[in-house]
Amino acid sequence: MGAKVLRHIAAIDSDADLKDAVHILPVTINAPQPWHTLTAGVEANVLALRSSLSPRRYPIPRFSTLPQSACQLACSSDGRRFRARAVNLFLALLFEQIPAAVALAGLPPVSLDRWDLHHGHLFYASSCRQLGILLHAKEYPAVHSEFFDVNLGNCQAGSSLEFTAEGMDHRNLVWIGGRLACLEMSAASPLRPLLMPGLELPRTVQESDLGQPLADLNYFAELSNRKPSERLFVCVPGD
Repeated sequence: MGAKVLRHIAAIDSDADLKDAVHILPVTINAPQPWHTLTAGVEANVLALRSSLSPRRYPIPRFSTLPQSACQLACSSDGRRFRARAVNLFLALLFEQIPAAVALAGLPPVSLDRWDLHHGHLFYASSCRQLGILLHAKEYPAVHSEFFDVNLGNCQAGSSLEFTAEGMDHRNLVWIGGRLACLEMSAASPLRPLLMPGLELPRTVQESDLGQPLADLNYFAELSNRKPSERLFVCVPGD
């Protein structure tokens, strides 16, 4: 299913069965040449990703949500950035364009903040021979006694994000082949098989079902005193 969806988004194949569940969003940014160079490198050897990153490490900000408690939004305490500045800027601008693109498509709104959209998962899709990004919006909805009685830890505390079924149905976004798409996960969606058992409520698609996971891309728009590319933190498992 994952390969079929990706090839549809990337316009390699067109699948009429997916048309109503895969919403192509209007974005006005193209991947720079270093991104394509990285793709070719990863296709030959996934270790090319590590060599594409600068050795410098940047501490990932921690957001206080409870008294004397901090929220660690990333999988590690520090992150890196790509050696090619054009790639960092491209990824930052991709994040920045998503709220407007979602609004133009008439879908539930997305905000760039620590409760909504702040990260994506970089993967290599052999089915398309391309790098892709799976982005998760609606990451920390507030607890709702009736609809979302789920404790997600410190990072959920103080959340201003209201849980709605429609919002969660549209929380998975995929960028691949120069196109950004929202995957609709409503009860009648043909994409429901992408949801792992136990993840039906948060509607979480896993990057491992789309391709080979490579890294987490964290983008903290709340760091408004920094340049967009300096709000990006790349975390590679085991790095």
